[in-house]
Amino acid sequence: MARTLAYSRYRGRLVLLAHARVNPSAAEWSAYCRDLRRWRAELGGILVRSDGGGPNALQRGEMTDAIEAERTTVRTAVVTVSRVARGIVTALSWINAQIKAFSPLQQDAALSYLGVTDDERAEVLAELERLRALLGAEAASERI
Repeated sequence: MARTLAYSRYRGRLVLLAHARVNPSAAEWSAYCRDLRRWRAELGGILVRSDGGGPNALQRGEMTDAIEAERTTVRTAVVTVSRVARGIVTALSWINAQIKAFSPLQQDAALSYLGVTDDERAEVLAELERLRALLGAEAASERI
């Protein structure tokens, strides 16, 4: 079975998550949420790059439970070509003001939103491309 997501941490404070074109499998999503729960205290932000896939309502609840502690939230930037997904993120932002959607043309704004410095950007983007390659995404020449 093909992977539906891939993720890693950058310098301990930023989680990078790549979604395939399909929605994440329950097993992969649960593993991701287990890691988020372990990393919660150090999380400064989450950068998501989706080629169309994303968590369903149940999975979004699982993620919320994993990262929210004492009513705090984690700043999250979701970069996707999907207008539907950006609309869902916008709706979620009415409940969680720390999540924002960006088109691929707004990658610099997404990185700025997460506090990624100019010196870190090349490394962050290279790691995100590596994650996307694990999913078979055609990412080598595409900017997020």
